[in-house]
Amino acid sequence: MLFKAITWPALSFFSWISDWLFFVLLIYLEIESSLAFFLVLFFIFSKIVLIDFSKWQKVFLILGFPLSSFLLQINQASSSVGWLMPLFILLLVYPPHSWRDAPIFPTPSNALNGLNFILDLKNNSKILDFGSGTGNGIRAILKEWPNSYVFGVENSILFYLFTKF
Repeated sequence: MLFKAITWPALSFFSWISDWLFFVLLIYLEIESSLAFFLVLFFIFSKIVLIDFSKWQKVFLILGFPLSSFLLQINQASSSVGWLMPLFILLLVYPPHSWRDAPIFPTPSNALNGLNFILDLKNNSKILDFGSGTGNGIRAILKEWPNSYVFGVENSILFYLFTKF
């Protein structure tokens, strides 16, 4: 299947482009903009139903078009480069060189529940967590192995600063 060959987040980018192309087509066909907006939302939900996405991927796909549309409306009242701000924030949160290696989706708090019964670690074990993100994985590790030393490494400046507060 074509969608399995395209990796995330490229899939979201192509999805958002298709949403905007559909919207532009509807406007070109002289469909009222509010109706066109809702038709695009229907188009988005149709893609989500037809293609198997994780919960967080669905959230990103659903919010992409409405959020960018909203930001464009705000941008009309502000500077001509205002649309770059969300992109800048995205690059801080999720550096491009990590796109293929790790998803931006946080580790659920219960992701490691019961792993201590399968993986027997000695007291004071040292564990290295690459791509620590907001620290959810580290907290889950410490919950399973409270006497271990956990070290986190994070590429994202914004996530690093987030964990300091």
